Amino acid sequence: MVMAYARSPVDVRFWSHVDRRGYDECWPWTGRAVNVRGYGLFGVWAGQLGCERNVQTNAQRVAFRLIHGHWPEPFALHGCDNPPCCNAENPEHVHEGTHQENMDEMVARERGWRQVPEDIRALIREACDGSVSQIEVARRFGVSQQLVSLIICRG
Repeated sequence: MVMAYARSPVDVRFWSHVDRRGYDECWPWTGRAVNVRGYGLFGVWAGQLGCERNVQTNAQRVAFRLIHGHWPEPFALHGCDNPPCCNAENPEHVHEGTHQENMDEMVARERGWRQVPEDIRALIREACDGSVSQIEVARRFGVSQQLVSLIICRG
């Protein structure tokens, strides 16, 4: 006997992978699919949420679309600086914004590579001697792998 596979509604499928908490709290992505930066990934099938083809996109974008009824243009930014967060109900957690606004927020929060003191940048460069990965160095210093890469490339 062949059983038909019934697809769950996209909102049911999505929210089953999010730990929804209070309005002022992060709502962490609990799904298995995560990119190297820690952002949740979610597959949207053709015909769902206005998508013409199957796509895999960042979970905070899907959360924003489900809550606000439109895709964030051009990006869904994290006000809470927590990549797995999907709390698009509270703009202090996930909000629409441009790349420039994202960079401005990063600088305001002192998260850019230039905000890292030179002595710490020197230690990070020294730790990246080829014997350990940038991810391991990032964990050791409590920063992102991207920040480690920027420090190595740009000083």
